[in-house]
Amino acid sequence: HYDEELSVEKISEHCGYSRFYISKTFKEITGYTVIWYINAARIEKAKSLLKSGDLSMSEIAAQCGFVNQSYFGKVFKRLENISPHEYKAKKSK
Repeated sequence: HYDEELSVEKISEHCGYSRFYISKTFKEITGYTVIWYINAARIEKAKSLLKSGDLSMSEIAAQCGFVNQSYFGKVFKRLENISPHEYKAKKSK
């Protein structure tokens, strides 16, 4: 469900547990926050879409569940240490 609008609150409502319990337990089990984990999954999908080269950045951001292209770029750079545009150019060579 990485391509859907997700939050710890929505996940906790769906599961019937508190936000605190979901966040704490998830971090204890995985070592990551829920949001970091979701964003990492989204960025992995984005990388595969960037390699194909067929979609615009806004289309890729939307397909990967990011609300806007700006946030997508910020998260991508934070996790990959390179912008999505740079990644796309590098992989298309």
